[in-house]
Amino acid sequence: MRCVTQGQHQPENTYHSLYAGTVATVTRFATAAAYQARAKATATPLHHFSLDIPGAFLQEPLTELNSPVQCYIKFPANIPHPCAGNWYQRYKGTYGSKNANALFADGFVATLNSAGYFPNPCDEKLFTRFHPTDLSLSCSLCVHVDDGEGWSNYLPFVEELHAALNHRYGEIEWHDDPIEQTGFSIDRFTDGSIAYGMKGFIAKMLKELGATHLPYRATPSDSDLFAAPTDLTPVSAAITRKIMGNLTYISPVFPSCKKEFQYLSTRQATPTQSDLNKMIKLLAYINCHQQDAQVRFSGSDTQVYVHCDASYAAHPDGRSHTGYYISIGAASGAIRSYSAKQTHCVADGSMAAEYVVLAQATKDALHIRRMLHAAGFPQHQPVTVFEDNQACIKLAEAPAITRHSEHIHVRYHLIRDFIANGSVQIEYVTTVNQPADLLTKSLPPGLTKIFGDRIQGSSQTPLHSLRPAQDVLGVGGSVRSMVV
Repeated sequence: MRCVTQGQHQPENTYHSLYAGTVATVTRFATAAAYQARAKATATPLHHFSLDIPGAFLQEPLTELNSPVQCYIKFPANIPHPCAGNWYQRYKGTYGSKNANALFADGFVATLNSAGYFPNPCDEKLFTRFHPTDLSLSCSLCVHVDDGEGWSNYLPFVEELHAALNHRYGEIEWHDDPIEQTGFSIDRFTDGSIAYGMKGFIAKMLKELGATHLPYRATPSDSDLFAAPTDLTPVSAAITRKIMGNLTYISPVFPSCKKEFQYLSTRQATPTQSDLNKMIKLLAYINCHQQDAQVRFSGSDTQVYVHCDASYAAHPDGRSHTGYYISIGAASGAIRSYSAKQTHCVADGSMAAEYVVLAQATKDALHIRRMLHAAGFPQHQPVTVFEDNQACIKLAEAPAITRHSEHIHVRYHLIRDFIANGSVQIEYVTTVNQPADLLTKSLPPGLTKIFGDRIQGSSQTPLHSLRPAQDVLGVGGSVRSMVV
């Protein structure tokens, strides 16, 4: 029997803090990809582990610092327990109390600090310990409430962390080379790569949504994805919220469908039959491609790369749709993907649309670059951004802003400073070699497969090796050359 207090009745003056954050998925993926790449490049073992603290919220004592007044709880009279019907003073944390997470988090951080682990300035739920004489030897831990996932290239750090946590909390749950952690399945391959997936959850989700019978689809959406609804028949918002809630949860392991996830999430307030039909098409695609539901990290360098793209005037109101993804290593899977309608401005041309997403993507990438540097992965090279619009590249690298670009908001010209100080460099790629194209528009099946595999790290074929082989009818009747 577990006693759970009714935290909703806990008075506000009985605690100081409720805050207890969890590590961001992008931080977790970036750390995993960086340690994997370093292990592959140096041919050294990668020590991968996970942990869970049993009874975590029952561990921390109440003090004047975290509980300004004495707290009492009353046990229900109708339970088979010796305490039934009596009042008792709380001396430690309890499940259900408002500040349970914060109490545990404060104590856990103190334990990590005493073991030599300190938070990353870019994400305080990433903790790293360095060897005092060799900073290339380290151990990092990503914390998710009372769970943790860690990586190290120095086994003594792993063993000492395990011992320190056992000493503080008793025998904890510890797994070397875990196969599952906080909802993600973890696979390892003989080439040294590592993949995160959600195949079990996706299979369960499709069954619960009644989507296992849906017919085969080669693409997650059609060319009318951003078009105004044609069937305005209202549908239940509860149904669309359930569908999109599940799909949003799996988006980290299906970055190639990011535009569908993010755009359809905006259609939940007053959904129509057209919106539901688009969601069903997406479910059908996921049902047919469950085996692809993973992001694979297989690089051998720890530098940050970005692919970004924009689809000019893709929305009925004239706004463009932008997208980008960030990887550790040029051919590795996406640690972060983004796809959204441009809401701050209506671009007056494709160059302006590309310039806006270029600025957004580089700011995001530089944050990850700083985080990796603080975690012990020196960033000797600038962030490399792959862009397929030459006019956009020329503007970003030009010594002065021309009169043709004076209308662009100053916030987007920040990219020019990044290039000038050497923290960012831009490389031109052709559209047929731009995987981020899949994050901004619906593509034919062949390109969807090629770009989808590249974004998720499943394909190691250099995109620049593609050569024209056959014409494939693209979105809006345009013709693309590609290899199927």
